[in-house]
Amino acid sequence: MQKRRLGEYRVFPLTTVMEQRLIIQYLTPVGEYQDLLKETYENRSLDLVLRYLKSARNHDSRLIFDVLKYLAGLLVHRRLALDFVAAGGVDLLIRIERDSLASVVVGTCLYYLAYNQDAMEGVCLLPEQTLNDLVEYALWLLEHSYESGRAGSSMFFTHAFQFRPILERFDDYDGPRRLFNYVNISN
Repeated sequence: MQKRRLGEYRVFPLTTVMEQRLIIQYLTPVGEYQDLLKETYENRSLDLVLRYLKSARNHDSRLIFDVLKYLAGLLVHRRLALDFVAAGGVDLLIRIERDSLASVVVGTCLYYLAYNQDAMEGVCLLPEQTLNDLVEYALWLLEHSYESGRAGSSMFFTHAFQFRPILERFDDYDGPRRLFNYVNISN
């Protein structure tokens, strides 16, 4: 159980998981570059990310952590963010185990989605249960995650409050108290 939540780091002998992690870590910094967006589409990077997320429970948590960091870089691009939402990526994102290392990066991914208004309009059109789970997950991150997960979650809400479905669920799930507690603890 512990190994699945925290993952494993072993360079020698090089395992398949570690090889995949190193490749994804290499790609992560260039994910944000507009110049390489064409190559990202040609090589179907988003499809690869979605494949990893679909089977996230079967993979090493550190591998999923690296995949989500790469995804966060890709979500900076409007078109990729829209494709991610249309492909059911939000549902896959909120299925990441909450108590795993990978959940920390989910907050950052949510923040980048919320930063993009067109993507958030697509998110707001998702089924009711997905929206409920999304807000619940973000609120859980706000209370229980590492500081970077909490910060990503708070930034998600900062940009998502302009969308009524998110704001209503935030109020329904005791969001103001949770956010107030986070702000008090941070200071």
